[in-house]
Amino acid sequence: MFCFIPTELKGVISIDGQTFREPTLIDNDNPLDVTGAVHPYFTPRGFVIYEGRLEWTHVFTRDHFFHSNNSWYSLQYGIAWDSEFVNYNLFRFLYNQDCGSWLSVGFDAHRTISNVYKERGSALSHPSAAGSLVMARLPRLVPFQP
Repeated sequence: MFCFIPTELKGVISIDGQTFREPTLIDNDNPLDVTGAVHPYFTPRGFVIYEGRLEWTHVFTRDHFFHSNNSWYSLQYGIAWDSEFVNYNLFRFLYNQDCGSWLSVGFDAHRTISNVYKERGSALSHPSAAGSLVMARLPRLVPFQP
């Protein structure tokens, strides 16, 4: 972590690996048609993504203790390589608003830019996604101890 709350800048390194024990079995002659395939995975038997990311977060609220209501947004940029030596540029925006001790509302938008998406056609060119999140936190139930 390079600086602290209310404006936080940190570097993150992550490794995400997926592996599959059995290959995809395709029943027809066209390898691009996975209709009826036993394991329709898009990856080879082992697939790893190595990512380095910078995250800048700004917290709006003045209370920074555990269980306080927080409101913040985060801008993130990452650069990644996979096990096929394909490069990715990752952009992300997150927003969170705690409405109470049990309810949070958030927004997440991200975009991935890579040459591999350009080569595969316009349908996959520059995938991006956005979504919202509503999370309810139930209070922790502590058993009664006489």
